[in-house]
Amino acid sequence: LAAMPDYTSVIRQNGIVDKFSTVAYKQNHYSVPDYLVGREVEIHALAEEIVVKHRGREVARHCRSYENHTYILDIMHYRETLSRKPGAVRNSLCLKQASELLRILFDQHFSHNPKEFILLLDLLEHYTLHQIHQVINTLLESWAGISLDNIKMILGNRDTVPLLQMERTEPDPIEAACEAHLARWVVACAANPSSSMPRP
Repeated sequence: LAAMPDYTSVIRQNGIVDKFSTVAYKQNHYSVPDYLVGREVEIHALAEEIVVKHRGREVARHCRSYENHTYILDIMHYRETLSRKPGAVRNSLCLKQASELLRILFDQHFSHNPKEFILLLDLLEHYTLHQIHQVINTLLESWAGISLDNIKMILGNRDTVPLLQMERTEPDPIEAACEAHLARWVVACAANPSSSMPRP
């Protein structure tokens, strides 16, 4: 049978990437990789997302904003620009819009060395942020210094990679809440053994 037509509700238009490495749609600006500055891209506007393609290949995907004159930025799109001015990372809008975990990693471990932080972003093409956070926790527990070389060393260790791959996804918030609730219940039972609460 012939392939079904594309019934996706999407508005398509072309745009030029400006000097800030963004494309404009409906008075809002969405970031794309900084190597595309000055080039023409395809903007696919869906109900909840903005997808940007260059020569048919997806280069950016953002949650769509229905506000006016807002900038929606992905720090991964500015690695080349930031590598030339690493000192700009601290006050950059793209860092402020990054995930909370990434901001914490910068503030606690890389604020004194933004150049290493920018190189750390390159690792996110091969590992998840959760995996890198696990590695940093491992270094802290072993009283080792937090540096890009040490992080790469653990990620490159064949003995630790399978363990990290088992937890590639972010922890499920419902599961985490249940575990915390169960832990509190166990503590309450231990503190009051004469209670009528059922034993675990």
